[in-house]
Amino acid sequence: MEKKVLWINPVTTDLFDATFKSEFEKVKQPDTIVDVVSLPPAPGPLHLEYNSYEVIVMPEILRLVKRAEEEGYDAAVIGCFYDPILRAAREVSKKMVVTAPAEASLHIAATLGESISIIVGRRKWIPEMKENVHKYGFGDKLASFKSLEMGVHDFQKDHEETMKRMRRAAKEAVEQDGA
Repeated sequence: MEKKVLWINPVTTDLFDATFKSEFEKVKQPDTIVDVVSLPPAPGPLHLEYNSYEVIVMPEILRLVKRAEEEGYDAAVIGCFYDPILRAAREVSKKMVVTAPAEASLHIAATLGESISIIVGRRKWIPEMKENVHKYGFGDKLASFKSLEMGVHDFQKDHEETMKRMRRAAKEAVEQDGA
């Protein structure tokens, strides 16, 4: 039986939609359709690095979640590691699974080891991420946060540099923080 998943890129640019779609095609099950959408182009944020930007996109994310359920999707993923509006999106869904990367990643990471470190783009992201870690019940497993000092769009500028920074942060998390 075919399954349908909607990945919601909660920003007002489709700049990364093709990349997401391509990556999902590589890992999805053959009987799964993964559609990728961004918010309508309008005066709106190109990233969600600020709480005020999250508030701006909330109504449109809720509309997309409702529409996905009406169109027969089995799941919707709010594609931002802040997990913006996740709880509210679950409230408007009657039966469709609604998830987001941080909560899902924390559950998986908790099965892989006793301590978890989270690599973030900027130090500025840590307070909100820390709040989510505690909200999801993983505070006792948190070893550290490691900042790459990169903005959302910086991750795509130089993949080699991004990977170098991620490897360095991961090594430090293991060797110095016990992750």
